[in-house]
Amino acid sequence: MDKPAATRLSPSRTKPAWLRRIAVAAIPFLGAVAALYALRPDLVLEAEFDRQAWRADAAWDAVLVDDHVWVYYERDARAAPTDAPVLLLHGFTGSKENFLPLLARVGGGHRMLVPDLPGWGESSRHRAADYGIAAQVARIERFLEVQQIPKVHLVGHSMGGHIAGVFAATHPARVESLALIDSAGVRFKPNAFALRVLRGETPFNARTPAEFDDFMAQLFAEPPFLPPRLRDVLLARNQAGHAFNARVLDSIGRGAGAFELEAKLDRIDSPTLVLWCKDDRILDVSSVRTLARIRPAPTVTVMEGCGHMAMMEQPRAFADSLEAHWQTAAASVPARVAAR
Repeated sequence: MDKPAATRLSPSRTKPAWLRRIAVAAIPFLGAVAALYALRPDLVLEAEFDRQAWRADAAWDAVLVDDHVWVYYERDARAAPTDAPVLLLHGFTGSKENFLPLLARVGGGHRMLVPDLPGWGESSRHRAADYGIAAQVARIERFLEVQQIPKVHLVGHSMGGHIAGVFAATHPARVESLALIDSAGVRFKPNAFALRVLRGETPFNARTPAEFDDFMAQLFAEPPFLPPRLRDVLLARNQAGHAFNARVLDSIGRGAGAFELEAKLDRIDSPTLVLWCKDDRILDVSSVRTLARIRPAPTVTVMEGCGHMAMMEQPRAFADSLEAHWQTAAASVPARVAAR
């Protein structure tokens, strides 16, 4: 019986020799990445943040201001600066990395500063220090003094919005414009998350992977995919901050300072953007009715398809709204100076 002829693939169906060599050479590298992911997922997560910062042209920096080291990203104006720098403030349990997707999409006419607020992220945290709203407002003033920045476009998300709004109310001459993004500090229609806070819980704290996943599902309309070992890193960091989170939340979420921004709305005179995600399950969209009391009347934008993290879920639309807001604010400067 004749042996069957060997099947020969046409050149178009065979891998080129150079591709095979690359694949073989990549095996040790891929093995090293797999080992790093398994043994040091924290380094993999930091490498991903470094990649996002590189894409956004943002440099890591740190500065000592009084008794706190501030760690921050900075992006210089890519062209001649057209306006005041932009200072972006993150929310409760958040960090400067939350703004990296936005930074990659904002135009280059502004210097951008994105700090970890004192007490959070890589910045200093002192056991006995006050991290309430008024204390953080005072620290921001000192940070701007050290950076020799007279005025900023101020952008605050969640807790950062509470801080930014109070700063704008108490230091109006230092604020070119204000953007409040899903901001804390005002009353709204209580949702399930808020009711847990009022009962004395700290729903930002997760003890197990399942609780962490549930928290992500409340933060995002569609939670981003997280490889399990990277989730482990974020869960461990969350767990390390449980006592601190509860202490600060007592001050800014349940105490007398919970509505400090609402009490000062009539003192804000900066052009203001109020941007909210319709499906926010942390701070209900009904907050915009309270913030509409700011005069001159703010621009209110309610976005679809996102939860509490607009800058991560809808970074392109968010960037477009901010840039339009800054252009409008710059055009109104002469009239505002004359009014003052």
